[in-house]
Amino acid sequence: MTDNSSFQESVGFVVGTAHNGFVDAIHALGLVGLILNSDDWYSANDVISEMVRFMEFGQYDVSHAYVAQVDLQGNEIWRIGGEVSKKQLFQKMKVAHPSCFVRASVYQRYGDFSSGFRIAADYDFIMRIWSKVKVGFLPRRIVQMQMEGVSNGNPVKSYKESMAVSLIHGKGVLPAIASFYYECIKHYLIMLARIFGYRNIHKRGV
Repeated sequence: MTDNSSFQESVGFVVGTAHNGFVDAIHALGLVGLILNSDDWYSANDVISEMVRFMEFGQYDVSHAYVAQVDLQGNEIWRIGGEVSKKQLFQKMKVAHPSCFVRASVYQRYGDFSSGFRIAADYDFIMRIWSKVKVGFLPRRIVQMQMEGVSNGNPVKSYKESMAVSLIHGKGVLPAIASFYYECIKHYLIMLARIFGYRNIHKRGV
């Protein structure tokens, strides 16, 4: 999956690993952990090696990039990702987790994904570490992700879990509830717009 075998020694590949065993597997296999869901794929063969080089050059603990959400025909519908602050993360999950590369030392220091969340475990993890580690963003589309994922198929449950995460990490109750209803309404309006052919593809990145 890489164009340079030397980088494979720095990356852990885990297939079908149980939720609580992820960190142990990363520790055993390599220095950098990455999470790619079964319906996601990398946009090019050099993605892993480029991201590892990017992390090494900037001495980043975590790196991320753009992710393209695509339909069943592979057409790009939406592009997500970008540089984001902890304050912006309180609004909603703005980091495309399939693009994240995380050093094993981060899991050692701050823990694994919480098994208490079915959908928003990535959001909880990102909120837990974001202001404590060095983060780098590469403005390149590196992952294509099908729209029919768990969070897209269960939007209300997804936003409820996201609301719980934001509350755990210090967001006020009323702002959290307001964000929940806002995101639910926006989600269904966007779905309706897409039925009529609306597309909103960010032109940043490649």
